[in-house]
Amino acid sequence: MSHRRMLRLRPELKGALLMLMGLVLLLFCVWIWIGIRIGIWTYPQYDRHVWLVETVPVAQALWDHRINAGDNAYALIHEWRPDQIDRFGRWIEMRWFPGGACDDCIPFIGVSVIAKDGFLLSAAAYSDDRLNNRIFFNTGTTNDEADLIAAREAYFGRLEAENALLATNFPVLQELWQGNIKSGNKAEDIIKKWQPNMITQFDHWTILRWFPANSTPATKQVFGVRMIAKNGIIVYANLFSDDGHHPALIDTETTQDKDDFDAECEQSVAAKPQHGTNDTR
Repeated sequence: MSHRRMLRLRPELKGALLMLMGLVLLLFCVWIWIGIRIGIWTYPQYDRHVWLVETVPVAQALWDHRINAGDNAYALIHEWRPDQIDRFGRWIEMRWFPGGACDDCIPFIGVSVIAKDGFLLSAAAYSDDRLNNRIFFNTGTTNDEADLIAAREAYFGRLEAENALLATNFPVLQELWQGNIKSGNKAEDIIKKWQPNMITQFDHWTILRWFPANSTPATKQVFGVRMIAKNGIIVYANLFSDDGHHPALIDTETTQDKDDFDAECEQSVAAKPQHGTNDTR
C-alpha cells in the first residue's frame, strides 16, 4: 500500500525537481548576464557598485551609457564638476572620488575619464582592491597611450620643478603645499600674515591673489595663487597659469557653493565691469 503511494508521488516530486532545476538555471543565466553586461560577478562587487554610484553620481551615468567616447569634455566638466582636473598638452584627465576631493589624503577609489583634443577617449572606475575596476570605454590606440604617458610625465615633472622654485620666493605657495593653510582658516588671518597682491570682494565672497616675487623662464607657466573665502572662511585655493591649467590645492565647496560663486561673480562683473574678476570656474 505504502509502496503504491510512493509511486503515485513520484510525478509530483519530478515536477518539483524540474521546477527547482529551472529556477537554478534561470538564476545562473541572470548571473552570467549581469557579469557580462556590467562586470559584476560577486556580492562584494555588487555591494561596491551600489556604494560607488550612490557616492559618485557620474559613475551611474557611465554605467547607463549616458556618457560615451567622443562626447565633449568641456560639457562633461560643466555638468559633473570633477573633483580633480589635470590638463597637459592635448590631454585632459578628470577624476571623481567618493565624498569629493580630499586635502589630506590620496583616494584609492574613484572614476577617471580621459579626453584628447577636447573629446572623451576613455573612462574607467578603479579601486586599490580591484573590486570596482571596470573600463566603460576606451577608444585610444597604442600610440595614444604612449603619448599620454609622455605628456603626463613631462607635465608633472615640470610642475614639480616649477613649484619647488616658486616656493623659494613665494612663501604662501610653500605654506599651501605643506598643508599649513587649510580649508576653514580665516581669510583675515591669512591676509595679515601673507599680504595678497590683490583682493576682490563681492557679496559673500573674497578672492585673494598672490604673485611670485621673481619671475624666470622656468616659472612662466605657473604664475599665481588664488584663494577664495566664503563669509570670511577659506573654502578653495588653487594655482592659476597662462596655459589654462588650474590645479586645486583646497576644494571644500559644495556644488551649490560653486554655482552661487559663479552667479554672484557674473553679477559683480556686469555691475562693475571695470573691476570684473572673470573668476568663474
